[in-house]
Amino acid sequence: ANPYSVGNTRLRTGIHSMQPSPTGTSLATPDSHQVVQSAAASSNGLKRQAQNTGLYPPRKRSKPSNSTPPIVQDRNRSLQCLESSKLAAATIPAAYHVDDQSEGSRRIQRAHAIDCWYFTIGTNNPKRPSNGEMQSFRVSDQARFKQPFELVRPNTTYLRCPECLKFDSWKVWKNNLGGGVSSDIRKHMYTKHRAAYFAACKRIGYNPERLDEGDENDDICEPVTPEGILRHLTEWFAADDISFNMVSHRGFRRFFSYIGQGRLTTKDIPDRHSVASMAEKLSTEAKERIKREIRDSPGRINCTSDLWSDDSQRSFMCITTHFYNKDRQMVNCLIAFRVVEGTHAGAHLAEIFFETLDEFGIVSKLGLITLDNASNNDTFMAQLEVYMAARGMDFDRHGNRLRCFPHVINLAVQDILAALADSAVEFQRTEESKGSTLTDEVVAYLNALSTSPHDRVRRTAAALRFGQRRQGLQNTINEGNQNGLFRQPKLVDGLWITEEFIMSPLQLILDCPTRWSSTYYMINRFLYLYPAVTRYIASIPSLAEYTITHRDFEVLYDIKTVLSLAHRVQELLSSDKTPTLSYALPLYHALIDQWRHLQSTLPALSHAIGAGIKKIEDYIARVRLSPAYVVAMALNPSIGYRWIDENLPTESGRARDIMKAHMLRCLEDQQRELNRFMPSNPAPLNKAKTATTRLNQGYASVLTAGVDIRPSSSIFSSFAAPASLQSNHTPLPQITSKTIPGDRSTHSSAQLSRLNEATVELEHQKFERIGVPTPKGMEGLGLLDFWMAKSLELPLVFKVALNVLPAQASSVSSERVFSSSKFTCSQYRNRISAPKVEALQILKHALRNRATEPETLDLMAHHVDELLGDTVISTD
Repeated sequence: ANPYSVGNTRLRTGIHSMQPSPTGTSLATPDSHQVVQSAAASSNGLKRQAQNTGLYPPRKRSKPSNSTPPIVQDRNRSLQCLESSKLAAATIPAAYHVDDQSEGSRRIQRAHAIDCWYFTIGTNNPKRPSNGEMQSFRVSDQARFKQPFELVRPNTTYLRCPECLKFDSWKVWKNNLGGGVSSDIRKHMYTKHRAAYFAACKRIGYNPERLDEGDENDDICEPVTPEGILRHLTEWFAADDISFNMVSHRGFRRFFSYIGQGRLTTKDIPDRHSVASMAEKLSTEAKERIKREIRDSPGRINCTSDLWSDDSQRSFMCITTHFYNKDRQMVNCLIAFRVVEGTHAGAHLAEIFFETLDEFGIVSKLGLITLDNASNNDTFMAQLEVYMAARGMDFDRHGNRLRCFPHVINLAVQDILAALADSAVEFQRTEESKGSTLTDEVVAYLNALSTSPHDRVRRTAAALRFGQRRQGLQNTINEGNQNGLFRQPKLVDGLWITEEFIMSPLQLILDCPTRWSSTYYMINRFLYLYPAVTRYIASIPSLAEYTITHRDFEVLYDIKTVLSLAHRVQELLSSDKTPTLSYALPLYHALIDQWRHLQSTLPALSHAIGAGIKKIEDYIARVRLSPAYVVAMALNPSIGYRWIDENLPTESGRARDIMKAHMLRCLEDQQRELNRFMPSNPAPLNKAKTATTRLNQGYASVLTAGVDIRPSSSIFSSFAAPASLQSNHTPLPQITSKTIPGDRSTHSSAQLSRLNEATVELEHQKFERIGVPTPKGMEGLGLLDFWMAKSLELPLVFKVALNVLPAQASSVSSERVFSSSKFTCSQYRNRISAPKVEALQILKHALRNRATEPETLDLMAHHVDELLGDTVISTD
């Protein structure tokens, strides 16, 4: 039975209230010479004080120089050589294998970076101290190492190296609590204090990995051959979207001759046909590597797919795969960028998709498919279900489908924007029916809202982005910065005052309905540049029609507040290298709760916000059909079953049945694989040899180390479990002799079924007894790493994690391929054939991703710099 299949009874939706963070919703535009006073709230709550404006973080300080005396350098070099000789003489390389239990413990140790905290001491002063303070630090450091101390990250602004202090040197790192400093510390210890580093690792029981010199080392130590020149040129051209005709350009040929210094001439440069042939060859090799990775993957293969059109209006289908490889590392691969000729009907797309699955050997290992919400994707899944059934595979058009989270959020945002004018009319009608009298201020607000000010911002931005107007706005910004004309609000003792600030020389940006968060970015940028925009428009009378009044500014600020909530949850799940599926349903309901709170604080926007809530609730009803969301939440230690038990106690049994159905499916799959390769008279299996016998010795102590990066439980408002196998109505899948072909077990089918159910039940009980890890215990730790460390006692749960965790909550991986493909299919390469486009795309994706490493549970780490930027993702 397919655990992704859909039952007839749906789990009831529950809404869990939460305490939202305070957000400002209305702001009176400050005059350059006035103090902004606190705005008094009107009787019906239309206007409130703005909580903050866009303040900039302090600039990064330059790292202090670390000049080491030559004598110390020689001493370090001697110590490194001595230590290397000792290690080479005392160790023998071991044969490589993957042991899930010990590998999980090793990843936990590395994630908590206990080796780094042994060699770093907290400090709040990055500057080199005086000689007396240096000596005092040496004494305290020496005393520290003589006593037991906890190996946790210091809670200070900076970290210093006590080993450098011994050599009269001062080395500090910025203590980034979000992660990223441990690699720099390890590299420093490995290169500067190698002997002391390995001695300390041995003392604390940490097994250090070999540290490379870094990704910046691009030196190639291989002989120059015609084949090597052709291969490296082709890889370069493919990775950076360089035209093959570059080999014929005179400038390139002269440069090649110059660096050849007579040993290489222009005759050694391959022609463009050779480069094209090599590109196809390397692409074929990349596809073969992907096929091997898919074949050796211990779990199921999850996919995302979407369509894109180039400037020549050719349509391409992008298919990416997401799975854990044999090394238990999460990878994503582009397997197809296939041209779609003819109709875009779902049946035709399903045929292309299934052909690709068959080519890469994915049919028997297919897991979940993430698609957007286009109507043809419904028929796509229906036809794919027919193809899979013809191959004898369990596949459900609803259960095996995931809907792109950011795409749903964007649809809700578009409904909100479309309902803004009606929202003003609806609010006025409601207030009049109550007999309320609207003040002049409220009427002015409603009039501004009824004109859809975001549309007027779009027109203003378009008008000021042309020619001399663009430069004129820049001149206004520069003059305002020089004369101190720009001021921003600041809350002091309960009152808003204004303070001078330097405005960045930015331009207005335009939105696009199919770009996620693009309207939010457009409004946010306009509000930031508003003082400069109003001054520039006032200086040119012909631009008066594009004026945005102060009342419009207030309405735009409220609209931005509504959109910022959607932008925040959308950004949270826009990652393709870390498991995010478990957060999808909680974030849907969190956004609904936050918007409902804004309905009471921004009543004039209540009708528009309700349109967005309705859109999300419509898609939640569809999302609820996929049991994968329940399993992903159960596999997230920070969520688990607790949400269902607290908010939907009557549905908790059904959610557990869903998880047990997945575990039973994994057990059946293992039995099928065993029977497939089992000889006629198989010897009894020794279970003790199938996994390690104990956890790593230091696992218990390091589990509580680190920093809390687990998302706060308050962000998850409720849980809607999908309809699936129910304890009272739909029994667990039963195993028959037909479901296990080639069964050579001495048990009958009924006996085997009962035995499997008992096995699943016992392991599920152990699974439920696992406590919630401490917040510090999850620092830098991936979800799979957590279950890998428990794979000995919970092998089926670990197998379920391998299947479900790589599934994508969004189709962002496809969108990133599209963003890259516009440089491959540019107007200068508009005659490139469709098969060559696919070959280049697969090769480019493979080259750009072969050196990347998977991200961890810190879901917002890669968004820190984007929150103030212009990054948006395009979708068709």
